[in-house]
Amino acid sequence: MIVFAPNYLDALYRISAKGGDATPVTTLDHSRQENSHRWPHFLPDSHHFLYFVRSSQRENQGIYVGSFDSKDKRLLVSASGSAAYVPPGYLLFVRDGTLMAERFDANRLQITGDSFSVADQVGYTLNMGSDFSASDTGVLTYRHGGSSQLVWFDRGEDRSSQ
Repeated sequence: MIVFAPNYLDALYRISAKGGDATPVTTLDHSRQENSHRWPHFLPDSHHFLYFVRSSQRENQGIYVGSFDSKDKRLLVSASGSAAYVPPGYLLFVRDGTLMAERFDANRLQITGDSFSVADQVGYTLNMGSDFSASDTGVLTYRHGGSSQLVWFDRGEDRSSQ
């Protein structure tokens, strides 16, 4: 299954990896002034996914969890950009330029801890979302502000080449 946003001002759609017709998997709620659903990220069970909801009402904007089995959605955290799930159970997201993390139970689809800062001044582009990525092995990459230089950090040791 592939989940995507066909354009900037739309909900999310899904299509089989084998082809076929695209069908809506989320619906914009105009009563909550939602104007975009973006940047889906699958959870380990492959039936649930994280996604960003942009809204003119700041209290409705953030990272939501959705499902292929239901049209229900639930706000997990207030955020200003994309999110990712990272084993063994963290939700990464950007809030006001800061990359944050929270413990997340992917089986119960619930936050289980307090937010903490991972990196400041994380880059953001309107169409691509927050400029970070994390692997299942714990490797984290992000773009710092407007920088385009890559730097390697290893838990306290800077191994960059200038």
